[in-house]
Formats: sequence, C-alpha cells, structure tokens
Amino acid sequence: MMLKKIILLLTTILTTACSDSKTEDINSDCNPIDIVCTEEFRSITLEIIDINDNPVILDAFKIIREDTGEEIESSENFHQNFYTIINDNYQNEIAQKEINLKFTGFINNIEVLSTNYVVSADCCHIELISGKTKIVL
Repeated sequence: MMLKKIILLLTTILTTACSDSKTEDINSDCNPIDIVCTEEFRSITLEIIDINDNPVILDAFKIIREDTGEEIESSENFHQNFYTIINDNYQNEIAQKEINLKFTGFINNIEVLSTNYVVSADCCHIELISGKTKIVL
C-alpha cells in the first residue's frame, strides 16, 4: 500500500515537472536546439493581372511595415507580374508576432494599387494571415 502511494506521488511530481507550459515556453523562444525546421525558403507573393488575365507590370512598388514605418526590402520578381511581399529573411524578426504590411504599386509614378497584409512567423517560416495573393486591376 505504501509503495502504491509513493509511485503515485512520484508520477504526480514527474507529470507536473514535464507540463506543457514548459514546452510552450521553449517553443515561444524558438530555441534552435528544440526545433527542427525544413530547409525550404518561403516567400509570400502577390500576382497582379488585368481583367483579361494579362500580367500587370509595375514600374515600382514598396512594402511598408506599419508598426515601425520600415520599408521591407523586396527586389525579388520571380516572373513579370509576381511581387514578393515578405520572405523568410524576416522570420526571426517577426517570430511569434503578427505584423501589418502595406503594399503600394506604381505605374508612371502614379499609385495604382494599395493593399494590406497581416503576416506572422512561427519558429521556422513566415506565413500569410490575411491579404490577397492575386489582384485584378
């Protein structure tokens, strides 16, 4: 009987010591020792087309991080009318947060597009929370 009580007490102590709250604390810190990430490099992109499904090519664009006013560096254009909003280069900076971005596009120095995004990142990659990835002008 006494042995059962000791085993029960030890089980309770071990269960409490290994609770999920400690695991959550480690994950929120994105400790590289405890996390295994894929090697892929993710980007969130925007495709812009006209009503006839033809590519719309901007002369210039900018992406502003609304909480800091900082411009997101994005010189990547994978193909004509595809524009990178943000990529995994910003993963560490925005891990475990949501940030608001504003994409503004220009043709002939005239603003033709302004759209908002909410993005986040886990401990490995960025992800799109809200915002369109294809826009028809």
